[in-house]
Amino acid sequence: MFLNRQPSITLALCLALWLAAADATPATLSVSQNGREVLVFATAQVAADSSTTWDVLTGYDRLPEFIPDMSTSRTLKREGSNALVLQSGRAGLGPFKQDFSLTLAVHEVWQQSVTARAVAGDFRRFESSYRLSTDATGHTRIEYSAIIEPMAGLPPLVGLPVMRGAIRAQFEALLEEVERRAPLRRMSWPESVSAPGLDIARY
Repeated sequence: MFLNRQPSITLALCLALWLAAADATPATLSVSQNGREVLVFATAQVAADSSTTWDVLTGYDRLPEFIPDMSTSRTLKREGSNALVLQSGRAGLGPFKQDFSLTLAVHEVWQQSVTARAVAGDFRRFESSYRLSTDATGHTRIEYSAIIEPMAGLPPLVGLPVMRGAIRAQFEALLEEVERRAPLRRMSWPESVSAPGLDIARY
């Protein structure tokens, strides 16, 4: 979702791509620029329990199955609640995409938060955080925040709208996967069991 060179595209077309992506998502998303840094904040509530949501967020090796333009996500190392994850892909919108690669140091607080920072790759700075909370109905609220600084900065005028659309598309895909798996988890419970806490296998 990050571009390091200036594509030859009009601002109007970039905005059209962004608006097309915006129409489809139930999430609230803010993407702004502070100097060379891009600040991201997104929230959404999904009709899924925290366990299902957690499985999707921390199933790093399965992310390319549903995240647009992510070709690789592989856990290189894990020690308890810490992991080292390699990710790569080709990000952007439409024909305005560029290859990216980064290695993330990830820290998990079980069913509460996942924080990550880049320790290698194509970004001068990449820090992100997912935070989870459950409401009285059993639905899960997801809050995502990130600080991103591409090595070469953003192209003027067009860079931020393209990034906004790509981030929105990826966040929406994550939400859809969480809700897709939620019915599967509910169907996996034996009819005679109503208490939570069983060890349900990941899907």
